[in-house]
Amino acid sequence: MAHYNYFSSLSLNTEVGRILGIQAHFPFAAWRDGHNHHHKHFGNLDRLDLSQTIVFTKKQYEEMKGIKKFLVRIFREPVIFFFVSVPFVWYIALFAVIAKRYGVFSWSFLEKIISVVVYVFVPPLFGISALGMCIGNYFGLIIGTILFHLQHSVNQPYR
Repeated sequence: MAHYNYFSSLSLNTEVGRILGIQAHFPFAAWRDGHNHHHKHFGNLDRLDLSQTIVFTKKQYEEMKGIKKFLVRIFREPVIFFFVSVPFVWYIALFAVIAKRYGVFSWSFLEKIISVVVYVFVPPLFGISALGMCIGNYFGLIIGTILFHLQHSVNQPYR
């Protein structure tokens, strides 16, 4: 959806992107903007590229001292990264990022709130466990992130 090439209508691409963003717990505008930034700066270690899930540049990492560098190494360990760090960012920290970048009265923030309502409050209305939906979404997030990293690690255009 970020490339606006699924449908000939720009508005239809946006609306479908918003619906899919709710399902994925990631507002469409944030995905579009991050995805386009990624294509513009991919491979430039001097530019922050959050789509690589690295929240610092090479220079910033080299300048880190002591405990900060140690904590970065812990949170970048694969088990901690995939099972703790990514879900924390995806489900919790993204609220702060969206609020800061787009505002709490934006469509993006509303999409993030709706995504929580969809996964927590709607399933019980249909006899589906909210906990089961959240657990399924959690493991889907982990598998999706692992596949994303695999694509960006071994696919030649991404190296």
